[in-house]
Amino acid sequence: MSCWSRRRIRSLRSRAVALRYGEQIAAEASAGLVSRGLAIVSDTSYGISGMAHRAALARDGIAAASLAGGVARCYLAGHEQLLTRIPAVARRTLKVCF
Repeated sequence: MSCWSRRRIRSLRSRAVALRYGEQIAAEASAGLVSRGLAIVSDTSYGISGMAHRAALARDGIAAASLAGGVARCYLAGHEQLLTRIPAVARRTLKVCF
């Protein structure tokens, strides 16, 4: 499937740790967007980005991650379990799509 054949949204966040309220809103927004057929695209930061990915995956949606260290390196190490749930194809194609 071409990376352009699906609709997607990019989550934006701050580098600081998110408040619970921010994570709740990110989860609700991601779940709602996934239910409308959009893919969630973000980096692997803690807080908002991680929550957006988790919410998308919980709804069997598509989550795609841009990785600072490339696909061979798990960055941030605290998201290793989350990253194993995002298909490798979604991690690889971002360089081409964006």
